Amino acid sequence: MEIKKVIHQNDEYICDIDVSVEEWKNILQDYSLMSDNYKDALIKFYKEPEHKSTCKALGKKYNVSPLSFNGVITNFAKAVQKKLNRFEVLNTDGSSK
Repeated sequence: MEIKKVIHQNDEYICDIDVSVEEWKNILQDYSLMSDNYKDALIKFYKEPEHKSTCKALGKKYNVSPLSFNGVITNFAKAVQKKLNRFEVLNTDGSSK
């Protein structure tokens, strides 16, 4: 399994996971994977300038706990990793992400 490392740069955490457009289309159209919570969170991130935000900023904007966004996005990321089954993401400290 390939190892992908998260890099902390300019107050952003970056990780290139090399997922193709076709793979993303398949993931987003997989009804067994895509819960309404995942769709809702992804749409909220997508609507932000440059399609970027933080869980904290979205929590404040939508008056919900930032932890709720964090949990949904974390679970979505785990589901994508499991579906693709070809890489593991390591945090900046080397722990599993």
